[in-house]
Amino acid sequence: MCQLNPQLSEMVGRRRLNSVKIEALGQLKEFVDRLAREPYTSEEKAQELFVKYGVYPDIISWGDYFQVQLARLHWEKEDEEFLRFCRTIMYDLMEAALIFTGKDNAYRQEIKDLYFIELGKEAQKRDNTILRLAQLCFYFEELGLDKSELSPAELRWFAEQELKAVV
Repeated sequence: MCQLNPQLSEMVGRRRLNSVKIEALGQLKEFVDRLAREPYTSEEKAQELFVKYGVYPDIISWGDYFQVQLARLHWEKEDEEFLRFCRTIMYDLMEAALIFTGKDNAYRQEIKDLYFIELGKEAQKRDNTILRLAQLCFYFEELGLDKSELSPAELRWFAEQELKAVV
């Protein structure tokens, strides 16, 4: 049985999420939560919110965050397209871990500096490679990713996706 965030209960009740999407969301959450070494909401922040409002937040982990965002933004999509969004998130997080694990802070800072330079340019003149690298860098840092968390099966899947992109 997959773990679905409580914020999605109403969507399930209204039949906006079918069994294919629910299963995919559960797998996505499990994958992201295993890979991310940093929480979306720190224990201190969660406790602070509890003291202030009397309830803990539903979105604690990065798996919660991606699960809820994907469901809310793409519930109307056909199953195959929805699954493609799930695979894209997984691929991007794996790519971020593979690219940035072992790179020093100076390298990551250089990527982020280039990103902000690119944002200052007209949209059609921006270097999309820098924009993509920066997004992956932000994932790497915010989620605390590390390639050592990736299983051999996940690495094979990633390599297969790379090969499909080339062919």
